[in-house]
Amino acid sequence: MTAWLLRAKILPPRQLVPMQWRSALLELLAAGGARKLTFVEAPAGFGKTTLLAQWREQLLADGTRVAWLTLDGEDAGDRFATYLAFALQEAGVDMAGTRLLTSDRGGAPSGALALHAVLDGVARAEGPVCFIIDDAERMTAREAQQQLDTIIRYAPENLRIAVAARRNPGLPLADLSLNGLVTHIDGAGLRFTPGEAAEYLDRTVSGQDVRALAERAEGWPVALQILRALTAQAGGAAGAAQAMPGVPELAADYFTQQLAGALTAEQRAFFRDIALLDEISVPLADQVRGATDSGRLLHELDYLSALIPPLEGADGLFRLHPMLREYFAAEAGLDLPRAETVHRRAAQWYAARGKLPSALRHAAAAGDKLLAAELIVSAGAVSIWIRHGMAEVLAADHLIDEDMIRAYPRLGLMRCIVLVKQSRLREARALYEQVSGATAGFTCDPADAAAATLRRESLFVLSMLGIYGCLPLSDAHLGVLDKGLHDPAADDVELAHHKTVLCVTYLQNARFDLAWRYGEETLAHCRAVGSVYGANFVDFHAGSIAMARGDMQEAMQRYEKGRYTSRRHFPHDEGLRLIGDVLTAELDLERNAIANVKRRLARIIDRLNDAEAWFDIYAAAYGAASEFYFAERGPDEVLAFLDQAQARAEHLGLVKLAPVLDALRVTALTQAGDIARAQRVEERSTADFGGLGLGKGDSAAWREVEALATARVRLLLRLERCGEALGVADTALGYARERGVARMALRVNVLAALAAQALGDRERAAAITGEIAGEALRTGYVRTVLREGAGLLPLLDEAGRTLPGEALRQQARNLRDLLTGHVSAPLRAPVFSAREMDVLRQLDQGLQDKVIARRLGVTEHAVRFHLKNIYVKTRSRGRLEAVVRARELGVLGRQTY
Repeated sequence: MTAWLLRAKILPPRQLVPMQWRSALLELLAAGGARKLTFVEAPAGFGKTTLLAQWREQLLADGTRVAWLTLDGEDAGDRFATYLAFALQEAGVDMAGTRLLTSDRGGAPSGALALHAVLDGVARAEGPVCFIIDDAERMTAREAQQQLDTIIRYAPENLRIAVAARRNPGLPLADLSLNGLVTHIDGAGLRFTPGEAAEYLDRTVSGQDVRALAERAEGWPVALQILRALTAQAGGAAGAAQAMPGVPELAADYFTQQLAGALTAEQRAFFRDIALLDEISVPLADQVRGATDSGRLLHELDYLSALIPPLEGADGLFRLHPMLREYFAAEAGLDLPRAETVHRRAAQWYAARGKLPSALRHAAAAGDKLLAAELIVSAGAVSIWIRHGMAEVLAADHLIDEDMIRAYPRLGLMRCIVLVKQSRLREARALYEQVSGATAGFTCDPADAAAATLRRESLFVLSMLGIYGCLPLSDAHLGVLDKGLHDPAADDVELAHHKTVLCVTYLQNARFDLAWRYGEETLAHCRAVGSVYGANFVDFHAGSIAMARGDMQEAMQRYEKGRYTSRRHFPHDEGLRLIGDVLTAELDLERNAIANVKRRLARIIDRLNDAEAWFDIYAAAYGAASEFYFAERGPDEVLAFLDQAQARAEHLGLVKLAPVLDALRVTALTQAGDIARAQRVEERSTADFGGLGLGKGDSAAWREVEALATARVRLLLRLERCGEALGVADTALGYARERGVARMALRVNVLAALAAQALGDRERAAAITGEIAGEALRTGYVRTVLREGAGLLPLLDEAGRTLPGEALRQQARNLRDLLTGHVSAPLRAPVFSAREMDVLRQLDQGLQDKVIARRLGVTEHAVRFHLKNIYVKTRSRGRLEAVVRARELGVLGRQTY
């Protein structure tokens, strides 16, 4: 179990003084059983917590599993999701699959993914579950409010949620109420009726005072509780009604005149100190007071047990009633030096017990930035995320400022991780460089003379920046990072994360053997610790390696396994679904199985905006989408799509993605025949079109090299500079063959065959066509043939007759038939109407229906009507096939280069 979690937050306060059973309200709650949300909203002291605690008892008696969570202002991000899981686990709902409660946090999800994992765990539980959230108004951060909204909107059918708050923390009550999904109880509904107040007070207050006290309290439950406790202590003396001031001043006046006045100076000092604590135990109270008599004082104050209730199920833990705590905390604030001392001691006490968030809250309250910095660094800085997830990192990062980063550079590296995970990559890169400059390239840590840990963490952060598309990584860096696996200071948890980083980094740089090795080692670790989430990602990485190598079956199996795991264990995880959709769509497009491509790539820009992604996912998504959209919608739509992608990349600082997007733009313009504009894009781009990105040496990502090479060769072919095109292709092929990037080799080889053919080098063209047939047969990647159109038909015709080996000859014939629409003999050219020819010519430019309609001055319905006729006459099943068939029939001119 995660050590920093406070049991005080998941247990309702136990009422030692009998409370009025709110029968009418409990019946109202029971009647709303079919509603998703119960919202109890009222100011402090109206009995919200008491009512929900009574309802909890009732639900437990009926066999419902009930989880309780009291919130505070720090409950945002992963911390909120972790406490949800903690409360549900204690209530009997299995949360092991979320990985949020493990001590090492290995493979645990973060952000919205963590919430989805929790909800999935509830959905898999048998029987009804109720989640009660108290003090929700403390969730002031917008992120926290959105998280609360998320669990309500996506709650499974077996989950009912109750929320208590002094005010609405931002829940969409109007929308939910209109759908009949809310039971709403406000302050007016919580007030004691005169009958309830009389019944409650009649047990301890003399008859002559009952009416007066009930009227004075105006139904305020806490006022009645305080008065009942007071009169019980006084033996039910008459005249207790005179102790009641007006309701607005009730708490302060009561505590000053009746409670505080009866305390000794020692007891008052005790209350002032412990009022600064979230929870109270005798050891903690002794620590912050610098004394050893806290147990005695609590025993002396036993008559106030209703205001210092023990925490249910947590022996030895107490907490002050909020009104009592607020009163004495205000007194404590008058002695600022003493309050700072208490907070400082509490911070040290919690830190010694591994409860970093609590320690940091007290360090912040003490105003001691250096103490906070020391606690964060001592807890591990960057390794806090590795070990415990983003909840603790975000809590720590909230306290960091520039002064602290200058004094403790490792805090800057920890903030880099936060910025990376928030997709604020430009800021992350700037901060990384700032820390590097301040530490002489991570060799000199002013807070640590050895600086070994600073160096190790800087390498880890640099790898994260590279993976997420912000910085290129050199071969020298990878070597140092690889050696870091043998650092004796790194334990198994750190090494598992380390290996994950290396797997993805080597995958990006086409070092597939190393990527596969580290992926398998990471997978073994995930299985050993039961991290389904971590293993899920490794399957996607392994599938990407197989796809690049041309092992289609392995890629399909890995992707399907990853998608299955995502659906089964994390059905609400949109990020995992996005990754599976992008990678599967890319593979489906490559093997020309496009039935699901359109659905998988729908809203791809928006989905990438809403989910965490890294360079490979961005590049795969934009590459597959731009090609598919060109065939389906035409060049105008593709260019608009790439504009959106470019704007997002620039906003986030996705440096490595810019060359890929420029290459995709050049490709789209070249295919559309806008050669001059394609040249301008290439000339103005900062991408290394001439050197294919290989000028950066081993740091080049294979997807970047592939995109630049295919764009450059295609453009040179259209400019009839075929010799140059063949030279560029040879460079790219050398890289692809050396690294084993089969997909890239196949794509470039097709273009090289066209270049050799245009140069009249029939022998080389034939040899390359043989390689194409062989690789297409081995990999199943046939889309590359369709990309280049009828220009390949003569080469495939000849290859089908002359290649050595019947299997290769048959594959060449298969590719030819695929390109010509599975028609081996020429068709007699049908007669097309003038309007059908107009539509065909527009279709040949890759334009979509609405653009064709606008250009021809007809309706989209008319365009679709003519398209149906064209499909029949060309015996085709789609737009691209119709164009290819029309070219083969001589109706349209053959595509040339």
